[in-house]
Amino acid sequence: ELLERGYQIDIRHAESCRQDDKRRILNTIAGNVPPAELDSREPDLEEEAFTRVNKQLRSIFAEAASRKAAEVGRLDSVIQVIREDTYRDKLTLNLGGCDTFYLTSLKTLAGHPSLR
Repeated sequence: ELLERGYQIDIRHAESCRQDDKRRILNTIAGNVPPAELDSREPDLEEEAFTRVNKQLRSIFAEAASRKAAEVGRLDSVIQVIREDTYRDKLTLNLGGCDTFYLTSLKTLAGHPSLR
């Protein structure tokens, strides 16, 4: 499934047409580089901001894939990716029309540290 590829996204390894574009984008995400140095400073790929953005992006893909994943018996992987996004505080899953109800899988979301 194409959306499941998004569960592994890592912006540190993303590609861009121009190397200076990638450098600027990563430095902007890192948030600790002065504007005048966005194009010249090499990004610190260990910055916590990259972990946060990766988890958030993966979780967005997982949320979008939830119904299809449930239909084919792979909701557990969606739940795992969403649980790893400790920055998320809201979640919408549409499982309507699915033949199987995944109560056990959904119960694991109850322990999510930031969902309200």
